[in-house]
Amino acid sequence: MLSVLSLHRRQSPEEWSVRLAAGPEEHSLKQLILHGAYTHLEGGYDVALLLLAQPVTLGPSLRPLCLPYADHHLPDGERGWVLGLAHQGAGTSSPQTVPVTLLGPRACGRLLTALGSDGTSILPEMVCTSVVGEPPGCEGLSGAPLVLEVRGTWFLAGLHSFGDACQGPARPAVFTALPTYENWVSSLDWQVYFSKEPEPEPEPEPGSCLANMSMWPWGLLLTLPSPDPSLCKI
Repeated sequence: MLSVLSLHRRQSPEEWSVRLAAGPEEHSLKQLILHGAYTHLEGGYDVALLLLAQPVTLGPSLRPLCLPYADHHLPDGERGWVLGLAHQGAGTSSPQTVPVTLLGPRACGRLLTALGSDGTSILPEMVCTSVVGEPPGCEGLSGAPLVLEVRGTWFLAGLHSFGDACQGPARPAVFTALPTYENWVSSLDWQVYFSKEPEPEPEPEPGSCLANMSMWPWGLLLTLPSPDPSLCKI
């Protein structure tokens, strides 16, 4: 499992337990590895690797995400989803999925400057998000996943580092961008799985009958008569 280092400054794995999906069961940790270059939130390297003490069973409510390679592009304006906690009254809360838009360094920097955060630089190891539409009734979670769907493959693109991911469009949240940590994760001799970014489908030629195939509103069975052999003579 991956998490942010800022949550795990107590380095003993015995001090931590993990809940997966919405289940009540707590899972203990066997090992906790922190990135050695981390100094503070705004300095980057906010990432840690967690090894569960016991294996877990995957199912409909618990599925793995692919890790992106270093060359995986996180484009400005891409749609993604993060996890927050929805308020339900009386101090109770439940997980809530929040749609977000990815922000490039310049767009994110402009919003942070407008909020008075002039000293915060967006590093290459970071990616920002902005909530889509009205702010949801939730609060952000440190270490929450940022997931992207790329042509049917789901990627763990980032981990929440600082800023509230549940605030409105003008208040960006900053995530650890996981593509930049491929070498670090791969160097730990743990069994982890990366996936390449799926290639886009080739575009049909303009004017081709394939160009509108995805919009074809009905099925059609066309029977052609046998051709006149004389029409095929040269």
